[in-house]
Amino acid sequence: MRYLSSPKPLLCRELVGRQHELWALGEALEQAARGQPQFVLLAGEAGVGKTKLCRVFMEASQAQQALVLFGQAISQDQALPFAPFLDAFRRYFSTASGRLALAKSSLLQANFAFLLDLLPELALLFAAVGSPTFEAAGPAVHRQQALFHRVLAGLEALAQVHAGPLLLVLEDLHWADETSLELLAFLAQRLAVNAAPLEPSTPLMILGTYRREALPESPALNSLLLQLHAQRHASEMRVAPLSFADHWSCLNSILEQPVPEPFAHLLFDWDEGNPFFLEELLEALAASEQLQLRQDAWQISPDIRPRLPPSVTTAILERFVRLPAVDQEVLCYAAVIGRIFDFPLLATLCQLDERQLAAVLRRAVNAQLISEVNYTQPFLPAHKEQERYQFRHALTRETIYEQMLASERRLRHQRVAETLESLATEAPPPGVVPAIQRDNAAQLLAEHYWLAGLPAKARPHVLHEAERASRLFAFREERYYLNMVQMSLPEESPERFQLLERIGMLSLGIFDFADALDRLSMAQAGYQRSGEPYRALQCLANMLLPSWFLASTSLPDMLTELETAAEAAFAQPDHANRGVETLMITSQIAIYRTAECQFRRALRWIERSMALYESLSDPRKVPALQLSVLSRGWIKAHQHASLAEEGIAEMRNVLKTATQYHLPDVLLFGYTWLALTLIYWGRGDEAEKVLAESIDFEARSGLPHPSYVIGWQRFFSGERWEEGIPLLRGEMQRLQLAPVPALVAITGLPLVHLLLARNELDEARRHLPRIQPIVESLDQYMFPAQLRWGLAKLQMAQGNLPQAQASYERILKSWKATEDTLVILPMLLDGIVLYAEVGNRVKARQWLAELEAVVRVTNNPVGGAALLEAQGIVQAKEGQLKPAIATLRQAV
Repeated sequence: MRYLSSPKPLLCRELVGRQHELWALGEALEQAARGQPQFVLLAGEAGVGKTKLCRVFMEASQAQQALVLFGQAISQDQALPFAPFLDAFRRYFSTASGRLALAKSSLLQANFAFLLDLLPELALLFAAVGSPTFEAAGPAVHRQQALFHRVLAGLEALAQVHAGPLLLVLEDLHWADETSLELLAFLAQRLAVNAAPLEPSTPLMILGTYRREALPESPALNSLLLQLHAQRHASEMRVAPLSFADHWSCLNSILEQPVPEPFAHLLFDWDEGNPFFLEELLEALAASEQLQLRQDAWQISPDIRPRLPPSVTTAILERFVRLPAVDQEVLCYAAVIGRIFDFPLLATLCQLDERQLAAVLRRAVNAQLISEVNYTQPFLPAHKEQERYQFRHALTRETIYEQMLASERRLRHQRVAETLESLATEAPPPGVVPAIQRDNAAQLLAEHYWLAGLPAKARPHVLHEAERASRLFAFREERYYLNMVQMSLPEESPERFQLLERIGMLSLGIFDFADALDRLSMAQAGYQRSGEPYRALQCLANMLLPSWFLASTSLPDMLTELETAAEAAFAQPDHANRGVETLMITSQIAIYRTAECQFRRALRWIERSMALYESLSDPRKVPALQLSVLSRGWIKAHQHASLAEEGIAEMRNVLKTATQYHLPDVLLFGYTWLALTLIYWGRGDEAEKVLAESIDFEARSGLPHPSYVIGWQRFFSGERWEEGIPLLRGEMQRLQLAPVPALVAITGLPLVHLLLARNELDEARRHLPRIQPIVESLDQYMFPAQLRWGLAKLQMAQGNLPQAQASYERILKSWKATEDTLVILPMLLDGIVLYAEVGNRVKARQWLAELEAVVRVTNNPVGGAALLEAQGIVQAKEGQLKPAIATLRQAV
């Protein structure tokens, strides 16, 4: 078949119909230059012109003395950690200006040395720095945050050295790896982008693009967008299809001549204002000779009715199938390699000499199917540059890839993998660029062997990439690769169970509680089937925290099962497994029994933990004990004031140790219990400091702070209700994105009480039914009691006194089954007030006696004030006005 290509490129060389978007981007850059960091997202369908808008804006920004970094996410690198960021840094430091800036600036050298582990080919640029150190200690999220801080410091250093605004453009975020998306969220939060800072900040603008239609297939990007918009950390600009008038102008620009309006309408009806579709359509018409160039002018009659392809995919394929068979084979292999492909690899795959392949690629360029990548490597002269090409648009590659049969794709992936493996082991001649960088070989081999349906051959390369991702603190990508490995193993393989456990702990470390619970439960079941009950027990212990966050109704049964198994272990004096792992299990049991305010039961496990700790020499015993020490501190806080002071000191020490050892679960419980203790003992200023520490720690580590405790502090302070309500609304919205239903629900509890205190009954009534089933499923005393307290107050406000009394009686009954002396204080006071108001003196006196008993045990000043108020109210209702006034004055 004869192939016809257009003698002129049928491309729109100018930006049409985007003046408003270009102006808005310029305004954002000006704000960034004034020290107000900006994050702008360009969203639109494929081919609508996001890339062209970015290119024109980048050129305009450079003309205004901005430093521009450009990185692109591509589909073949979706599991490559930090891929678009690394692309941006590689491109910049590969330019003469980038190398010069790095050579002249010790600040850049120091702040970008971390790139050596990510981009080994840049090593010569950092010769004076030495090897980078990635020795961040602690769990996954903490180490990842340390690397995120290094990226932030690098960007700040670039802006400082350049002495002007920095524009970071990241294209096609729908293909970005999850770690890059988390890094974007971190940058937005740390830089407080799109907000007016109190003082000038880093002059940075981040511009990202993504396909709107790709969101359903990119849950990580969807989550990022929801988070950014909820926190107002990004502004989004929709790049819409061109209007007919702009489309007509674009058509005139492509053909470089006026076009009759009927012909323009015909094409507009087909491409619906999508510029890429228009270019593809014109190229298809030219290839089929329905559009011909004569004497430097396109022949278009007003009444022309060309045969239009049914879709842009068909338009691409019509040109593709007109190519010679050898060209089609080359492009099929290129599509299998990915959006971007290298000349040497393609030549080896297709067994063509360089001249033949160059001719094939030239025909593909003329057909507007591919383009050359202008991309250099450091220190390589022009004749040694790595020759790379890319499909002109991702849709072009997708179309060619999808038209192949599944068996054709599989066999071609196998051929690519085998060729890559051969090239990776060959040393190229001196001065010749290797066909494949050894550092990238494992990732490519893992991908292509996997897609070739050869998991056994993929496995070693997948494991290599998992370990590399781990070293780079890219834990989501590590999890992705480990999941590939476990899927390739026999279902009952012991190695698979170990991998499932490792994946579960990874997910727990990055707060993906649903995946953590799923993987750990699979590992637990596998260990049980394979006769490893102790490994199963360890998995069960690690399942408690994600079960709580997800408000799992199975948590009480899991805790009982764990406690029963641990009891059996202690019933055997010479039990072989009585080590640090057992200490971790006993501490887990202690913390959850303490959370239920079952203090006597918890103390048995605390005592066992302490005794076991003393018998061990393993240094890991220190972090393993901390949940038990924290539990003991919380229990002491419920005792007499002198013991409570000891408990507060113990909890403070636990937080120091947990920070030193980076123990996320200990820190979560520790900040919560210490702040609550200080609130209930009337030490609000100290509680504020503890909560401020937790917020600061979240900024450094990603560990969520106990926002609901901040809500209770605002409630009990009595002075900051208006501040607390919007704060808690925002926190609930943020937590819903995680998603962590337990935290959402318990954050709603202080919000409900604040709303009731301000008599905003309608909103309180809307929240209660949403949070009630989750709070009740937690099966813990404190949160259901606070829920019933809110229900009782709402029922009182609505005049439904019998239901309010029933709610208070449920609170009293549940409390009497515990050993709590703190959380109950305001509820006892409100119950006394209710019964005094309805004239039930017997009940009022009964509840008063309960409050007196608590105050007698604790000598808590907050409880003492509540008792005086309650006594004054009861006296007043009994007609003892004079002593009532004196008592109430004393309470105040």
